Amino acid sequence: MKRFLLFLAAAMLVASLGCDKAKNPMQPEKPAIAEDETELTDAAAKASRAVINVPDDYSTIQAAVDAANPGDEIVVKSSGSPYNEIVTVGSAKTGIHLTTQGSVTLNGRIYVRADNVKIDHFNIVVVQPGSDGGIEVRDISSRVISGVEISHNTIAGNAIQSRGILLYGSMSCLVKKNTCTGHLLEGIVIFYSVGNTIAQNTSKGNSQGMGLVFSDDNEVNGNDFSSNTGRGIDVNNGSDGNKLKNNVCNRNDEGIAVSLNSNNNTFGPGNTANFNSQYGIILFPGISGNLVNKNDFHCNGIRDIFDLGTDTQFIKNSTGPLPGGCP
Repeated sequence: MKRFLLFLAAAMLVASLGCDKAKNPMQPEKPAIAEDETELTDAAAKASRAVINVPDDYSTIQAAVDAANPGDEIVVKSSGSPYNEIVTVGSAKTGIHLTTQGSVTLNGRIYVRADNVKIDHFNIVVVQPGSDGGIEVRDISSRVISGVEISHNTIAGNAIQSRGILLYGSMSCLVKKNTCTGHLLEGIVIFYSVGNTIAQNTSKGNSQGMGLVFSDDNEVNGNDFSSNTGRGIDVNNGSDGNKLKNNVCNRNDEGIAVSLNSNNNTFGPGNTANFNSQYGIILFPGISGNLVNKNDFHCNGIRDIFDLGTDTQFIKNSTGPLPGGCP
């Protein structure tokens, strides 16, 4: 959390340095709005939302995004697929919804710079190598982005240097039921982010399944991070207070790894890390206070559990050969 607060403070400083007080005088506080008035306002907002169809109304996804108002829905149809473009949802496009009708392939990337954006049901193929995500949530001015939902997408890396989904400086975002494959970096990774939920995703055939870097208090629940060439889950660089449960991390090099001053994380209940080449879970020196509770670590190449940290608590974990033996 301290790292995220530092990130937030830096973002506020950047914003204040760029503020022109003469052009942006302080606004008075808005009066309180009665609950029934709020409901009427929400209903009116929903009624005013436009639906923009691609390619019927605009030939490209980017043109539709540029024309959209906050809260509009953009429906991308299979009749124009594949779409070969890099799409940027700018910071003014708060609350827009990008979705599809039929099977839609986007050869490119989607960058999200606005709050409360929803992106779902795309087949994204990353065709240019780089460290960015196929879907990337990051504001270039270091503003914190919140409330983004990314669900039911397939993001393929085609064995080039890329990431599937990347959150950077994000808060209270939901990444759910996506499939990320073929990336030479992480399938899913979050940097400098707090309070996000990563749930029911599949991230296989990447260098790493999932990475948490300088990120605190996130929940990683019910994902499949198996069959990656490196680690299934990599928690590093001072990522604290995260909760990881019900994840499958089988047949990686290491199932779960914790390192570089990442403290007070909870692993379990319900994680499974079997058949990994080296370790089911490894906790490196220089970390402390992590809890490993009610997980299954079986048939791993070197050790099921290797703890080099300090004050790690292990409660009711299952280790050793499986009843039928280890293949």
